[in-house]
Amino acid sequence: MAEDFNKSDFEEFAKKFNISPVICEEYCKFNDKVIQPSIKKSYLAPLIYVVVNLINERLSEENKLAGNKQEKDSKETLRRYNIKLYERPPSEYGKTFTMKFPYGAVIVYNSALNEKDICISIARELGKLLIEHRIISGSKEENFADLFASIVLDCSAGKP
Repeated sequence: MAEDFNKSDFEEFAKKFNISPVICEEYCKFNDKVIQPSIKKSYLAPLIYVVVNLINERLSEENKLAGNKQEKDSKETLRRYNIKLYERPPSEYGKTFTMKFPYGAVIVYNSALNEKDICISIARELGKLLIEHRIISGSKEENFADLFASIVLDCSAGKP
């Protein structure tokens, strides 16, 4: 955070990078006001990335098994599955849910929840997507998604 740095830190940055101390301080403030809040709101981005890749691999395997050949036109790109998060305003009451589309999903979460509950609800929705795409076994019962969320969040927190 910018307030963690003092004037001598900015002068040291300025000397090291040959940039004015004012610009160094400006970069720190930009980090605090724009970058860090955005990172904090990127709930479970590494897990989402892994889930997207697993689903894309599954879809690619299914296309190969079905004999579907992609046109080798340089202008046409393979449609990849994608997952986006959408923050529902706190004024709207509701649970986290997923809107599914042929090449992606939008996980809508309630921003009134605390950070831990947002992470749990997003992880549950990711588990449901993995089950639906037959990447992990399970049924549409909520307890399978709960198990998935509990395991991945405990493991990501450094627990065995």
